[in-house]
Amino acid sequence: MKIGLIGCGKVALTRHLPSLQSLSNIEVAAAADVDPACLNSVADRFHIAHRYLDYKDLLNDSMLEAVAICVPASLHVEVALSALHAGKHVFIEKPLSLCLKEATTLISAAEHSPKKIMVGFNLRWHPHLIDARKILDKGSLGHIKLIRFLFTNGIRYQQNLPEWKKRRISGGGVIIENAVHCFDLFHYLFGCDVEEVSAVSHSGECDDETASITCRMDNGAIAVVDVSECTNDRKELEIYGHTGLLRVSFYRYDGLEFFPASRFPGDYQTRLSSIARSIRELPKAALLMRRGGALRASFRAEWQSFINSINYDRPVECSLEDGLRASRVALAAVQSTISGKSVKVLRAPYSLSTMDEQI
Repeated sequence: MKIGLIGCGKVALTRHLPSLQSLSNIEVAAAADVDPACLNSVADRFHIAHRYLDYKDLLNDSMLEAVAICVPASLHVEVALSALHAGKHVFIEKPLSLCLKEATTLISAAEHSPKKIMVGFNLRWHPHLIDARKILDKGSLGHIKLIRFLFTNGIRYQQNLPEWKKRRISGGGVIIENAVHCFDLFHYLFGCDVEEVSAVSHSGECDDETASITCRMDNGAIAVVDVSECTNDRKELEIYGHTGLLRVSFYRYDGLEFFPASRFPGDYQTRLSSIARSIRELPKAALLMRRGGALRASFRAEWQSFINSINYDRPVECSLEDGLRASRVALAAVQSTISGKSVKVLRAPYSLSTMDEQI
C-alpha cells in the first residue's frame, strides 16, 4: 500500500516514518510540507521520491491509497476533508481538532465516504496497556475508585520548537498536546466518560507548560492527570480498585504490576515476585528494545491496525467519535484553567478561538 505523508515535523520524523518503514506491506511514496528544507531533509533520510510543497498536489497523486496527516492540529479537519474528497483513506495524528463543530463536520463527511479514517492515539497499542485492559476486563481490580496519570517530558527546552506548539490557540500546551492521550484512555480502558473537570495550569514563555486536571467520571471514579513539558520524561498510570492496584510504567520493560488489595506493594514477598518477573521478561524485552522499544512498538501496531482495517474492511480501532470525545474533555479542561471553575464536559466551549467569549 502506497501512503503519502502530510507534515514532516518531529512526530513524523521520529515516530511515524521509522514505524512505517518497518512494515513490509507499506511504502511511504510521497511527502508534503510547506517548508522545503524540512521536506527535503526528511524525504532524503527516508528515501521518499515524490515531494510536494502543497498537500493538495499530494492528494491529486493517484498512486496513493492513504495519507497520514501530521500537520498542526488547527489544520487537521481541513486536510482530512480534502483527503476524503480525493478518495484517500485517512490517518490523523491526535488531537482530532481544536473545534468541536469542525470535528462533527468531519464525522458527517466520513459517514458518507467508503474510506477508512482513524485517529492516532498510539498509547492504545502500547504493550503494557493492552495487557492492562485484559486485566481490567477480567474485573481483577473490582470497582475502580481512583486513576492517576503522570505524563511529563522536556520538550520546552528543545531548540527550534515550532511556534504553534507555544500557544494553546494553535494547539500547543500540555492539555491539548499530552493530557488528551489520557482523556482518550479513560474510555478505552474503563469504558467510562468524563463528566466534569477542574484544572489549573502554569504558563511561562509558552502557554500551559504544566497542568493538573481532576476529572469526575460517570462511573463514580476520580481521575487525576498531571502533565508537564518542562522536566524529564515520565509516563505512568496507577489504577486503584477496591480489590487491587494496577501500576503501569510506559518506559520500563517490566512496567506492568498488579497488587491485590491484601498485599502491600513494598513487602518482602511482593518485591521478590517482582524481581523474578523482571528476570523472566528480559528475553522478550531485549527483542523489543532491538526494534526500538515499547513506545515505537505502539506506533508500529497502530499503523498495522489501520492497514488491516483497510485491507479486511474492518472498523478502525480509534474512531473519529473517540477523537471528538477526547477533544471535548481537553477543551473543558482549558476552559477551567481560564475561568478558575470546574466545567461540565457537555458544556465545553466548541472551540479555543471562542473560549473567552463563552466563559
